Amino acid sequence: FNVNLSTADPAVARAIAAKIREAGGGFEAVRALGFQLDEKGIVQVSMNLVDLPVTGLETAFVGSMNAVVSNGATV
Repeated sequence: FNVNLSTADPAVARAIAAKIREAGGGFEAVRALGFQLDEKGIVQVSMNLVDLPVTGLETAFVGSMNAVVSNGATV
């Protein structure tokens, strides 16, 4: 599940990914990375939800939107 951000700053995407992935203290069973999409001039937070019964799509969506807002970004 991917979230495109309306910024070209890869540091923002990486910060959001770090906040929501399990390894960073975020959601259990979520792996996340921040990527730059050069062809579109934006960045993306890409998430793998590796165990949907543990962390489902709705939880990951709401959590990622909260992280986006807390980082001052928009989608």
